[in-house]
Amino acid sequence: MKRFQRIALCLFLGFALVGLTLQMGCEDAQNLLVDSLRGGQKYTQAQIDRGEYLVMNVSLCVDCHTPFGPTGPDMDRLLAGGAEFIPGALWASNLTPDPETGIGKWTDEQLFKAITTGVGHFDDDPKGEPLFPIMPYYVYANMRPDDVMSIIAFLRKGVKPIENEVPERAPFIIPPHPAKLLDYSSLPGANDDPGKYLTSAAGVCIECHTQRVNPQDPASLDATKYFAGGEEFPIPGLKVASANITPDKETGIGKWTRGEIITALREGKDPEGEPLCPPMPQFRGLTDGDIDSIVTFIRNLPPINHFVEESELVGGPPSP
Repeated sequence: MKRFQRIALCLFLGFALVGLTLQMGCEDAQNLLVDSLRGGQKYTQAQIDRGEYLVMNVSLCVDCHTPFGPTGPDMDRLLAGGAEFIPGALWASNLTPDPETGIGKWTDEQLFKAITTGVGHFDDDPKGEPLFPIMPYYVYANMRPDDVMSIIAFLRKGVKPIENEVPERAPFIIPPHPAKLLDYSSLPGANDDPGKYLTSAAGVCIECHTQRVNPQDPASLDATKYFAGGEEFPIPGLKVASANITPDKETGIGKWTRGEIITALREGKDPEGEPLCPPMPQFRGLTDGDIDSIVTFIRNLPPINHFVEESELVGGPPSP
């Protein structure tokens, strides 16, 4: 009888939440969702740990939002922002909980909205402004809400506040509205496939390894070429485009063994032992289970014949 009462209570609460969502505005409903995900307390250690795993290994916020030093990412300034993405116009935000130069004054609801809908910059406008879609919120929109809350918990409690004033983005770089969010059901793979989730929601493999329809619009992924590579990256001295990671045997990785794909992910090396070109990261921190899910997903993608030129040095050696 008690079990029946618990089930009835859960159903009642579920229907009540749906009803409230219909009566309330989307923003109020989102606030209610955030509150419910806290489970009656601010943050749990499990949330903070999960958020660290996502930020450092899956969603890779660390790669864009951590300043670089002479030898690589400056981990003493974890997530302090400042990397220049568009010269003189756009820089990575400070995601530390510093109240003056970071996200210390943002509410959880504002952070949730920024990560999943592309509306942020609440310091400039209380209602928020559209984020430039170099931030892949249109992918993160498909992340499970509990994982989004775990990221927020880690940003709040697992990251030290660092004062680092990041320049204001140029007015011409502010989009008129957020980019269209990816429809998860329309992407390759079954919706309950953990590999799909790790590459197309919590992680952004799909974002790097898919060419854009409009080079000026980072969110305009070509739906006919998901994971087929060809997206160019502006790296000084290099002409580099993302690889075709579909199992096409001529232009993709269809001839790679499972072990070779794992080595590429873990160590950043191709089957010949050569290092993969940046910005391809090394996923050393992923669990064996998550690596296995990603590899299985990639090997079962529809093969797409799409030739991508090999990366090469451009401009010649620097002048003495």
